Amino acid sequence: MNLKTKAILSVVLLGLSALILIKPEAASGWAVVSDSNGTFTTNPNNGNLSQDIPTASGFNVTFNAASNTTNSSGSSAGSGSGGGAVTNTTTNTVTVDEKKDKNEIKGIIQQDKKLQDAIKSMLGLTELSDKKIDEIAELSSEVSKSVTGSRSISVSAGATTLSYAFVYTGDQTVNKFIVYDTVPKSVAASSDDITVIAGGATVNVIEKDPAFLFAYPTIAKGESKTISYSVNKQLNKSVINSFSAPVIIAGGIVEGAQTQQNASQAPNQAQTETPKSGNILIVAFAIIVAIVIGYYFFKRTH
Repeated sequence: MNLKTKAILSVVLLGLSALILIKPEAASGWAVVSDSNGTFTTNPNNGNLSQDIPTASGFNVTFNAASNTTNSSGSSAGSGSGGGAVTNTTTNTVTVDEKKDKNEIKGIIQQDKKLQDAIKSMLGLTELSDKKIDEIAELSSEVSKSVTGSRSISVSAGATTLSYAFVYTGDQTVNKFIVYDTVPKSVAASSDDITVIAGGATVNVIEKDPAFLFAYPTIAKGESKTISYSVNKQLNKSVINSFSAPVIIAGGIVEGAQTQQNASQAPNQAQTETPKSGNILIVAFAIIVAIVIGYYFFKRTH
């Protein structure tokens, strides 16, 4: 082999080595940095990764999102002959202050006729007088002091879920525990565009604007609930700051729960008092026996 042929072969080998060692960036902007099993191809239309050589075991892929406004990294897992879709999800959580005074709650109810009608329906009332509104507002204000909640937002490609989670820490069980919540227009223009999930609650659409009423039959100390709103669009996570605090409305206090608690304490009190009564009887009997014996010996000696 002459010197010219050797030079040509060297150039060819160097070129092949470069193709093997360098992974070109895909057209979609997803650049695969490393993988644990097999090779992968990026779909330029939807940004999904598919495994070129399917295996029976799962696979992990580390990637860089070069086409996003900010770079990010993560992993995707899949198995079998398919592939793992790469999703970029961001979350954010903020605390909520549910505490409202009596006059604020009273004003909210009085100014909204549809809200009044919904409250009447859920509380089983034929009318909602000013006196009744005043009573509801006073109780609701006290109950709201025992509610601690937070809102969270989860954003992924083409979908957003906003959740309100709360826990009740009051000592008294509340009857007809109601949450009145409004959703900003920046989230959805109508309630028809929102998928609502509220386990254990009756959901009432007050306004398509949108505004919702969630009624729980009862809520006891330590119980926690979650209300979630999902929309089929990708929102900026800062939209969570557009929400106002929900209004807590209490229909009443479950007296039966309080009575039952008192009843359960009564047998314990009786059990603790029974030994005292028994001791008194024993002492009295001993005194009587002592008197009788003393009298008997006194008569014999005289």
